[in-house]
Amino acid sequence: MAETRAVAGRLHTGWRVLGICMLAVVWWGCLTPSPPAIPWLFPGFDKFEHFFAYLVLAAWFAAIYVHRRQRIVILILLIVMGGSIEILQHYTGRDAEWLDWLADISGTLLGLAWPATWLGKVYQYLAGKYPQTA
Repeated sequence: MAETRAVAGRLHTGWRVLGICMLAVVWWGCLTPSPPAIPWLFPGFDKFEHFFAYLVLAAWFAAIYVHRRQRIVILILLIVMGGSIEILQHYTGRDAEWLDWLADISGTLLGLAWPATWLGKVYQYLAGKYPQTA
């Protein structure tokens, strides 16, 4: 039993560390003066990138922070992060766009509403909390 708790604790810590690394990648990608050139698959593809990044971030953290208050904090922090990045982009020589922030917010909302169906179950399974069926 103690070993199971230790494994779950290491998983929780590792999950948070990977989430923080993803946050760092998003901050870097949005604030670097010369971001990596990703070919656009369709017009407005950058909005999809914003949406998807925030969807994954929100779902990632919601998988381990399951209480309503924790999820509200995640929502607020990611919305503030997206808005802050758009404001700071002006100082890096890049264009800030309100539609990028709207995509960030939309991804965050869906990511928080959806984790129980995907990343939350993955985390629960890895932590040994997911009921196993024969």
